[in-house]
Amino acid sequence: MPRTPLVLLYRDRIADAERDVQDMLTVLTGQLPVTARGAAMASSLLRDGAGPLHNRHSPLSPGDAVREATRQMTMPQAGPQGAHEGRAADDRRIPAGQKAAHAAA
Repeated sequence: MPRTPLVLLYRDRIADAERDVQDMLTVLTGQLPVTARGAAMASSLLRDGAGPLHNRHSPLSPGDAVREATRQMTMPQAGPQGAHEGRAADDRRIPAGQKAAHAAA
């Protein structure tokens, strides 16, 4: 019989970060693109069973983690628009219409 992995969510810690989560949702649903790095960080928050959403003993609070992911989403691009030189591969921008799907992946 296949096992379904379950993890606890510490709702009290998440509720304490409500404003930070709302700020992230505003960025994700906004018209401006977000960086792939920031979207990946948001996705990792949901999937990482040892992260601050699932682990009460995590040294990082959910609010700190969400704020950092949001900050990474909105980091300005290096160089002129469309320039790829000097920019890390994971710092590409995700178009607004694809952001929510990418973050949920």
